[in-house]
Amino acid sequence: MGIKGGVRAFVKNSWQLLWWAQEQLRFGSFAPSVRSVEPTKNRVFVLGNGPSLIQDIADYKDKLACEDILMVNQSLASPLGFELKPRYYVLMDPAYFGILPGGDIDVEFARRVVELSEALERVDWEMVLFVPYQYYKRSSKDMVKSARQNLCLCANPKVRILTFNAIGLYSFKNLARAMYRANLAIPSGINVLIASLCCMIAVGYERIYLLGADSDWHKSLSTDSQNRVFLQNEHFYEDTQSVSYMPYTFAFIMQCMADAFRAYQELGEIFSHITNCSSNSMIDAFPRASLDSVLCPFGGGVNRYSLIDLYRVFLSLYALHSLSRIGAARCR
Repeated sequence: MGIKGGVRAFVKNSWQLLWWAQEQLRFGSFAPSVRSVEPTKNRVFVLGNGPSLIQDIADYKDKLACEDILMVNQSLASPLGFELKPRYYVLMDPAYFGILPGGDIDVEFARRVVELSEALERVDWEMVLFVPYQYYKRSSKDMVKSARQNLCLCANPKVRILTFNAIGLYSFKNLARAMYRANLAIPSGINVLIASLCCMIAVGYERIYLLGADSDWHKSLSTDSQNRVFLQNEHFYEDTQSVSYMPYTFAFIMQCMADAFRAYQELGEIFSHITNCSSNSMIDAFPRASLDSVLCPFGGGVNRYSLIDLYRVFLSLYALHSLSRIGAARCR
């Protein structure tokens, strides 16, 4: 990079830092409570809602249930949420807190919020619910006072609500790394998976494994004869696919998708301890690995050892022991 390029990068990074500062003063917290969490293990599994999740974890549910797990958005309203009993849960969409540009929650989303609210009340294990500080602060003031439309009003003592900063920042790499670790900023607040990874980075896990991160939304977009954009919703917890009208231009939606992949790229360049274990995923920012290689690092997979295999191992060990005794006897 020449002198001109270096000056341009310095000015750009400085401007972005100034923009973050005013956003942080308006909407952020310098002491987000996400930092109060201490990891009990050295690794965590972040589960997105992509359709690939069900097939990827089909043979590993028992093992995952013994791990630290993070789930997101609507997944707790599915049976899988109560099978895995996640330690962490992240909500990102402002509609979960009664905050929408029009001030109303549409019928379909209202139904989902009620389902999730009821699921949170049924949680019978210790779970940490992470919510964006700006939404929590705003919704707890005067937005929606009904617990069924504001999940910040969850009264279940098993659910501990903590906040995280969702103020976007791209700046000098070393500074960004420190600020992401302290959760003073995240690369982008565009989706819940990015927020989840940033929360786990702030908590301090040594290894973060990603599942259900299909991120192939572009395949589900379409437009009709009136230039209206529609998205075919695909989540692991839905048996049937539904189509939603997107009140935005195609260019805006594609820009949001580009912003999400830029955020993944930023995290991948700064942090080397994130691994993508999704069998189907468009995210190319993190190294890939199979879930089998993570949960069964010594090979053999899950439930593949039979009594015959164990008997063969025993015979091999016994033969080695016998040979060593014979060798020792001859040396005398």
